[in-house]
Amino acid sequence: MQEPINFIPAGHSGLFGGRYFYRKLGFRAPKKGEWYLSGAIVEAYQAPNDLTTEYTIVEKTAKAVQKTIWVRE
Repeated sequence: MQEPINFIPAGHSGLFGGRYFYRKLGFRAPKKGEWYLSGAIVEAYQAPNDLTTEYTIVEKTAKAVQKTIWVRE
């Protein structure tokens, strides 16, 4: 299973809409509103319009929730 990543909505530079698991859909230029992976620290960005550069296209699946538990040593 892949690690969850931040999904950053179009027009919200630096602010993210949440952390989700994702499914890869393909490798092509994203259309307006689609999510694509980019960055040295990989995050999913929402295309503000149709792009011409090819990226890995993804879709959100389950929301990721961090939980802390105590275990015996």
